[in-house]
Amino acid sequence: MNELVRRIANNSLLIVTACFAFVWICHRASVQSITIDEADTFRHWVNSYEARHWEPHSNNHVLNSTLMRLSVWLFGQSELAVRLPALLGGALYILAILRLCTLLTAGHVLRCALFVCFVYNPLIMDYLVAARGYALALGFFAITLFLLARGILGGIWTLRDLALLSACVGLSICSNFSFAYASGFLLLAAATLTALPLKRTPQSWLRIAAACSLPALTALLVLAGSALTRFSRRELSFGADSLSAMWKEIAGASFMERNPYLINPLLDDWFEAFGVYFPWILACFALLSLITFATSYRRPEARAHWALPAILAAALSLTVLTHWLQFKLLKIPLPLERTSIFLLPLVTALIGSIVAIVPFTHLARVVQAFGMALVVVTGFYFIGELRDGYFRQWRAGSELKTAFPFVIDLCRRNGYREIIVDWNFPNSMNFYRSLHHVTDIEEVQYYEQLPTGKPVYLLSETAASEFLRNTSLKQVWHGTYSDLVILVQPD
Repeated sequence: MNELVRRIANNSLLIVTACFAFVWICHRASVQSITIDEADTFRHWVNSYEARHWEPHSNNHVLNSTLMRLSVWLFGQSELAVRLPALLGGALYILAILRLCTLLTAGHVLRCALFVCFVYNPLIMDYLVAARGYALALGFFAITLFLLARGILGGIWTLRDLALLSACVGLSICSNFSFAYASGFLLLAAATLTALPLKRTPQSWLRIAAACSLPALTALLVLAGSALTRFSRRELSFGADSLSAMWKEIAGASFMERNPYLINPLLDDWFEAFGVYFPWILACFALLSLITFATSYRRPEARAHWALPAILAAALSLTVLTHWLQFKLLKIPLPLERTSIFLLPLVTALIGSIVAIVPFTHLARVVQAFGMALVVVTGFYFIGELRDGYFRQWRAGSELKTAFPFVIDLCRRNGYREIIVDWNFPNSMNFYRSLHHVTDIEEVQYYEQLPTGKPVYLLSETAASEFLRNTSLKQVWHGTYSDLVILVQPD
């Protein structure tokens, strides 16, 4: 008991940072508007009398849809209920990253900064909230990273650890299929390290193979077997057409606008410059790390310290290479934004494991100081991006929750029964129509081409710009930080 209290006291700042992260994503889950993808998932694969959560579709993340169905059945329809599985994934991710950071380094500053880089990245945090499968996939992927790191740094592998890691890999893939290659290569690394010791008997090899494969295969068969075996290649249409576009989108989603309430204008200018030059800074760190590895790996005392970074770098390289070969040979697009999100914890773990290495040379000390500065500044940047109003990918509909009661009241006061919306909003509007038991307004329809002459419109100014140029509608409401508008006929 005294040991537990001492450990909590020694990591109090890290624990407070982790608790705030979980409270923050719960807050966001309760206040943010339901997005188009969340509403599509709810409407087509959750809120149905048929068991449609097993269907093969790129928007149906099987484990997440199954748990959403359970959550809504238990607690009723609400933003929080449909996002509860994502919050579960967020909790798993935060706890696993907390353990991983304490495992990698004993330095309190580096632990906290590294944790912030893992969790507070705006791209990561968006998908720890949204009712999609990415949060659960990230949670199980983070546990996989922790188990792999613990086995490498501890030097002890058990069949139980390998089986648990295999189960997490299977559950991560069931949560989102885009994690398949990254998770698979981590499992391959763990299986190889378990089998490395010499004098293995056929029985021990068989036990290793079973522990490595059976938990993952069981999870995939039970949860996603139907979706995987019937998954159409036509569903694999979203993605990037080059590695540079893939990296550019990841950087753009991670280093976007700072919160002006948190960052003063002077610091904002400095942070903006840091975000612009971050890819070059990261490239310099990678080059120096590679040189340090090449010069110090010959030392027996340094070799063990470089084992984890080397394995993470190999897993990262093989994952990117496999996606690139898939793109070149099969014409399947490269991961983009949310489908490449697995790269963020993998790269962050690689950087953290390098910075945490005990320096044996002068160059290694320089690399460690450089990496420490990189992690700390990046952590402060991510804290400055905290927001609770919108998801980057779905900013257009971020104020739909606020606009809904206004437009419903407008229709009721004037006797209107129809609301015209652009392609972003039909399912989200119908979600709130169902949530608030609105029966005197017709179900919102999807239109390929917006009809003219209707009394009430709820549109995104950007998406409907051409339509708005050819009409003389009167604006009666405008979003605060989105381009959402409510318009009526001038008369």
